Amino acid sequence: MYHSIKSFLDYTFAIIGLIVFFPFSLIYALLIILLYRSNPIYLQKRSIDGKKYITLYKLKTIKDDALVVNVNNTTFYKVVTEDSFYLLGRFMRMTGLDEVPQLINVLKGEMSIVGPRPLMKEDLELIERENPSILSKRKQIKSKPGISGFWQIYRNCKMDFNELIEMDVFYDKHSSLRLDFHLVVKTGLNIMTVSHLDTLQSLTVSYEQNIQKIKEKYLLKKSI
Repeated sequence: MYHSIKSFLDYTFAIIGLIVFFPFSLIYALLIILLYRSNPIYLQKRSIDGKKYITLYKLKTIKDDALVVNVNNTTFYKVVTEDSFYLLGRFMRMTGLDEVPQLINVLKGEMSIVGPRPLMKEDLELIERENPSILSKRKQIKSKPGISGFWQIYRNCKMDFNELIEMDVFYDKHSSLRLDFHLVVKTGLNIMTVSHLDTLQSLTVSYEQNIQKIKEKYLLKKSI
């Protein structure tokens, strides 16, 4: 019963969300096309367990030539210089509105409004390399990946991937309409208060002058 109701609500919220947010998303997309001559839609392969991948849709928020640096090998946090963002790109990430196109993934039946966070291939390979037992836990998750969820709402930059994945495992074991409602409300509040938690952290420094300082500070290899 829960899964049937959840699927119905997913489709309902996805349709409503696209109607409500489409005008703003369209304006933002046109800004990217006109100001930067770039495709505003970003396609990315993501997966729960590294076996079944979906093509996830997002609005681009950083420039095509931006350098993204991993913070370390135990978290998924990355840093980028402030001037790497498109106009309104930081705002889009802080509200989570860059993820509006993922409502299409929901309508296709690939995702849910609420669920475990789908990860990039690079992040899954990092988990497998650093802590394979954690990846085995994630492979047991049966829920569809979600646009929002426990991880997306309650994470912080001090959490390593072990703690973050435990959040997804917890949701998978205890998912309910009551929990989903709670997470949807929290997501709505984050959008309205521009307080969406982002794995991409920005530094208010010039890209040209300070990118070497970023790499030296974090002692890490770059990943585009």
